Amino acid sequence: MLYNDLPAIAERLSFLEALMTQTEENHLSQLQDLHPDQKEAARNLLCYLSLRSEDIRNLQDALHENGLSSLASS
Repeated sequence: MLYNDLPAIAERLSFLEALMTQTEENHLSQLQDLHPDQKEAARNLLCYLSLRSEDIRNLQDALHENGLSSLASS
């Protein structure tokens, strides 16, 4: 799927954000069992894994074509 306009890019980014939030919520009990010093790193890992489970190549290209930062540099 191509994302050739800013509303489509924003919609895809919102979807990815919701996916990461849902992934975190799905693992809340495991996160609660962690030492407080490890929770933020675990949340970050969960978000990273949920993002990487999606094919974001076209989105990356669209961000670049519109002069926006890619997700890789975020």
